[in-house]
Amino acid sequence: DDVESRGLGDVYKRQAYDDTDRDYFNDVGEKLGPVKKNKSSNPFDDERVAAQFVNNSTELRSTVQDILRIVSSRVQQIPISVRIICKEYFNALKVHFPGESERFYLSCVGEIFSKCYISKFFLMPENFGVNIESAYENPYISDRVKQNLFEVAKVFNQVILMRAFGKNNLLLQPLNEYIEDCVSQVRIFLRELI
Repeated sequence: DDVESRGLGDVYKRQAYDDTDRDYFNDVGEKLGPVKKNKSSNPFDDERVAAQFVNNSTELRSTVQDILRIVSSRVQQIPISVRIICKEYFNALKVHFPGESERFYLSCVGEIFSKCYISKFFLMPENFGVNIESAYENPYISDRVKQNLFEVAKVFNQVILMRAFGKNNLLLQPLNEYIEDCVSQVRIFLRELI
């Protein structure tokens, strides 16, 4: 099972399909009560699961929007080496793939920027002096924080790519409209980056 296929869906399925009654916890580890066996094949029939899904989607959107706003406002503070690599990649793409749209070129640059620069802060926070395990005494919470950071990186990457989530990310598809709404903001940011 690869890292891309894990995510929000696994959390909700575990909560909804558990064979035994067990305690249900929200995102900050607070006990909300027992989860009853779900007789339905749809985990979203459980009101708490559905509400948590909406809450998580809203939080993801808000967090990614904040990150995009912060990064966009600090383009001049991005290391010049990163900016030069992105600019040279943009120029090389135009030479190797003439006739493609500017959105295509910028999307490719965005992927380099996101995966090689920004995502590392979320996927490997320990490399930047952030020790999640020591920040939270409860291992459940530290695991959730790591998973949440992974999801933030995934959504931010799609926003920067200006590409909707596909069938492999069904639970993130509700964010596709948001991703499309961000296209003009992302294009402005990437043009300034290069």
